Amino acid sequence: MNGLINIIWSPDVLVTDYIYVGGVGAALINAASVGTFSVFMMKFFKCEHKGLNIMAIWLAVGFAFFGKNVFNITPIVFGSYLYSLYYRKPFSNFAASSLLATSLSPVVSQMPFIGIESPILGVTLAMIVGIILGFIMMPISAFTVRAHAGYNLYNSGFAAGILSIIILSLFTHSGVHIQPVALWGTGYNRELFLFLLIINMFLILAGAILSDFHILKSISIRDYKDSSTIIDDRYVKKGERAYLNMGFMGMMSTLFILALGGELSGPLIGGIFTIIGFSCLGKTLFNIGPPMLGCYLVMLMSGWDMDTSGYLLTVLFSATLAPISSSFGAHWGIIAGIIHMNLAVTLTAVHGGLNLYNNGMAGGFVAMLLVPVILSLKRKEVQK
Repeated sequence: MNGLINIIWSPDVLVTDYIYVGGVGAALINAASVGTFSVFMMKFFKCEHKGLNIMAIWLAVGFAFFGKNVFNITPIVFGSYLYSLYYRKPFSNFAASSLLATSLSPVVSQMPFIGIESPILGVTLAMIVGIILGFIMMPISAFTVRAHAGYNLYNSGFAAGILSIIILSLFTHSGVHIQPVALWGTGYNRELFLFLLIINMFLILAGAILSDFHILKSISIRDYKDSSTIIDDRYVKKGERAYLNMGFMGMMSTLFILALGGELSGPLIGGIFTIIGFSCLGKTLFNIGPPMLGCYLVMLMSGWDMDTSGYLLTVLFSATLAPISSSFGAHWGIIAGIIHMNLAVTLTAVHGGLNLYNNGMAGGFVAMLLVPVILSLKRKEVQK
């Protein structure tokens, strides 16, 4: 209970590992509570069974290990609900986007710490700010996707990143100074590996059973290598058999971190859960491999420590550029990963850690700059 209280009252700026703040038990309970909230919300509003909604739940649970809790996500989700009422549209159309908008949950958590003496007034202000953020994130995220044409999977992170820069400037000019932190839990590799092993094996077993153990038919190289669309909803196409790819991708991500000597922690679990969630929405080993390889090459050439958690986290989240690999080839995916690695490690200072989806912001800029160049070269080839 003390750990949960510490988690809820944490400022939550990037990177705040809840395992460091409250311990493994409290971090797991917090993630479970956020996941339960997300699932029941989807069921209550009768949201469609599709990859987008499944992915949003996995992201919510993953980031509940470092930055999200029921206190700081509820007002943002409620603000998105008010947006649906304002436009008289079913909230089921916005449920996934509302969970993704909680990328700005550290802004909500900051309100009681900006110098307000009354805790009640601080919490009230946090609720109001969260509702406003949830409302305005809906149109902003719908608009920013045009900038990168969908080649950045973490579009909400791109939208939240731009908004968080403005919020940070307002804080700074008001005399409130916010700096990113680096709080990482360590020493729990055995426990956290067991936890991830159970999760991934459950997904693999469920996918195998639901595909009548036609595993090779469910995961064919040709089927998963290329995609005709940027957002490729595997759940709509394959149903529960998509769990097989989700579990496989989660296991590969976990083993990748351990192979490089990484220390499993809350943020890295969040990165693994993000890959699992997006694996029912188009991520495969063939399209996330190139940008991750590009990031690895940067670490190798720069002489960075391969087991540094911050760098490993960026490698995992570089998978946001998977559509570039799928659409233009592995070589462009590697180039995108190289640019992403250099950009992502510097962007946190720009938004002060107020945007949890920092790599979504970086991926948006990479796609926005790189894709027009690729398309122009492609047009030149067609003309020849």
